[in-house]
Amino acid sequence: MTKKASFIALFAILLFTTISHAATYVVDRADDIAGATACTAAANDCSLRGAIINANANGSGADIINFNVGGGNAQTITMSSTALPVIQTSLTIDGTTQPLWSGLPLIEINGAASTINTSGFHIQSPVGFIPITVAIKGLIINRFQGSGIYFNASSGITATVTGCYVGTNPGGSIDQGNGNHGIRISAFEDSTFNIGGNATSERNLISGNDDSGIGITTPLGFTLGNTTVTILNNFIGTNSAGSGDLGNTQNGISFGGPGFGYTMQVGNGLANGRNIISGNDSIGIVATSGTINIAGNYIGTSLNGNADLGNTLDGIQLAAEVVSATIGGTVIGIPVGNVISGNDRMGIWINDAGIPATIRGNKIGTNAAGTAALGNGQSGIFLYENDTNTNSSIIIGSDTNAQDGSVCADLVAADGGWNAGVV
Repeated sequence: MTKKASFIALFAILLFTTISHAATYVVDRADDIAGATACTAAANDCSLRGAIINANANGSGADIINFNVGGGNAQTITMSSTALPVIQTSLTIDGTTQPLWSGLPLIEINGAASTINTSGFHIQSPVGFIPITVAIKGLIINRFQGSGIYFNASSGITATVTGCYVGTNPGGSIDQGNGNHGIRISAFEDSTFNIGGNATSERNLISGNDDSGIGITTPLGFTLGNTTVTILNNFIGTNSAGSGDLGNTQNGISFGGPGFGYTMQVGNGLANGRNIISGNDSIGIVATSGTINIAGNYIGTSLNGNADLGNTLDGIQLAAEVVSATIGGTVIGIPVGNVISGNDRMGIWINDAGIPATIRGNKIGTNAAGTAALGNGQSGIFLYENDTNTNSSIIIGSDTNAQDGSVCADLVAADGGWNAGVV
């Protein structure tokens, strides 16, 4: 054998031995015993902590964590005061594998014993910012002192959260919020985050948390090129039926930071992508930078679009650093507007009339059918013009024959001047 052939053969052997292969670990314990890390086919030898330890040790092999706790049905995994290991590998944590799962989450991850700033799941890219893919499915994550799920400064991450209750009891009816955000995202460039999905079983309930339901920020100095966040078919601030107030203490969705090169899509204009963003103790959606598209959501109402579950301040608020915003609009001539009604202050507040924004096809201050008043507390749309920018870039309504939504039925505020549909 030549030296060249010997080198190639040796390289092939080394490559084969260093490649990680995907593994599946089955959590079969409801406690948080540090020693239950074998995660073999034997019974009762794999805690959630043990499964994550094994997945991290296995490398970036797209591992899977399944569940078979207590033989099936609803089970609570009670966490100790020690944080779970940071996830730094491609991994799917799949609560829908718990026996007898039929569309609603069965596995509760109870963080009541956690210490300050401890999140339920903490995900971060490994050293060298190697791209990873992480999915969290079908879990109830509550009472952690940090966030329920924390994606921390990860570059090149593809992340999905579906079918989870974050911040409530297993029934989705009682506030058992996490101490920070429900889902917190602090991301570098070239990352993709998908929160929710079109199927009912993919809907997240994100309510009762002590900060925002979903909090999205950027690390200082990064512009987040090619980073997208898509939020579909979630209930944010309501109970699991979409009929009662279970608001997050701050905003439903907070989106912003020093970077401008990222995009957030909230809703897709279709009924199966509609988010219900209501009952939150501050603003439904607040954006301070980036590009944002908001289509087909109910913001301030119940699931049926008829009852007032208003956010305490505004339905939507946009700050001056937003690059562009589309609220509603049309797709192939079909309106994909939002219902923005019942909020206690403004339906939409735009803090700088110079923001390139288009507002079309929405119902603001009416029910979903547009047949009855469901007013916001003050103006339907409030535009603030600052001293340095007196040229408006905002389009309200359409200059074509496409259907435009209503801006009406808003209550007259005691403060004169904040009493019109559009100010």
